[in-house]
Amino acid sequence: MATTSAQVATQFTVYQNFMDQYNACSQLGSCPVYAGTSGAKLGGHAVLIVGWGDDGGTPYWRIRNSWGDSWGDAGYFRILRGSNLAGVEAAAVAFQMAGSAAGAPKTGGEARARPEAAPLLPGGWLEQRLDSALIKKAAAAAEAQAAAQPEANPIGRLLKRAFSQVVAGLNVRLVYAPADAGDSGGEETTLLVHKAAEEHAEFALRAK
Repeated sequence: MATTSAQVATQFTVYQNFMDQYNACSQLGSCPVYAGTSGAKLGGHAVLIVGWGDDGGTPYWRIRNSWGDSWGDAGYFRILRGSNLAGVEAAAVAFQMAGSAAGAPKTGGEARARPEAAPLLPGGWLEQRLDSALIKKAAAAAEAQAAAQPEANPIGRLLKRAFSQVVAGLNVRLVYAPADAGDSGGEETTLLVHKAAEEHAEFALRAK
């Protein structure tokens, strides 16, 4: 595997299967190349490209994450190179401090590359469907844990909106309104739950 001589910052859109794949393989000590997206979009995330290589004919970027060395492949992951998967190549910016980056592969333009929209803004909130499996699970955990907190208890309220954010794992913001308030009006109650980036992690209620 080759390493970059420049600091290459980038961002990409995190999909549900990315979290599932890397949270699971963290325990194995070795993770496969992330080669395709599926599931819900969870949000945008900023990372650092540190190298590139080829694994059995699959070209990849090696990327350093910011979630600690117990996550993924000792804090790193590999993602398909040359196809702008999840927008990872659309937003790459290199900072050449010294030396030369000659020989480094280009971030796009290969024959098999396919256009893809720019990735979501890192740390931004992304609205989710209320009937999605992600939101149903987050809401169930939030409501169960909030039942013991009178000021946060959403009983008698309807879930009106939900948002996800990728920061040190996954955050979900749930917005409730009085059941008789309709689409507008009435004081809203917001619950925030966090799921750590590790296998078997569960949603935990957080202070807003």
